[in-house]
Amino acid sequence: MKAVLDTNVLISAVISTGTSHDVVVQGFDEEYTVVLSPEILE
Repeated sequence: MKAVLDTNVLISAVISTGTSHDVVVQGFDEEYTVVLSPEILE
């Protein structure tokens, strides 16, 4: 499975706990593939 994350989700995951944080952590745990565009990473 893949998850496309936008800037709001990434920022929210860094500054607080909750759904956004859980989604990013699950991506790092390789429960699914996180998909980001180069523009978001900039």
